[in-house]
Amino acid sequence: MYMGGAVKGVGAYTEGTTTEDEPKTPINGREVDATEKSITIAWEPANPVCTFQYKVCVYEVSTDPSSARCQVTSDTFITMPDLLECHAYISDVTALSASLNASLPLSFYSVTICTHIP
Repeated sequence: MYMGGAVKGVGAYTEGTTTEDEPKTPINGREVDATEKSITIAWEPANPVCTFQYKVCVYEVSTDPSSARCQVTSDTFITMPDLLECHAYISDVTALSASLNASLPLSFYSVTICTHIP
């Protein structure tokens, strides 16, 4: 028990880690459903112990990625509506940490259903 007075010796310190590591790129991106005007995609976290939000951006193949429509979700799947029938899309899924550090994107293709094929 400390009773007062001067304390001499080595200064106290602690060592630890934070959960604010750079998020890793999600894995196993895939299309799980498609209609004429929407796609539902899913992926898995690279580190299932950590919880991240995901920024999902979808844009038509052969177009400028800056034209992408993006949504943020905490799920590992999302449905992107209001797409064009019979078109191929690129989906980019990026993990976001609490302070919005971003992983490299997971990119994969999806296609809406074609109902009017001659």
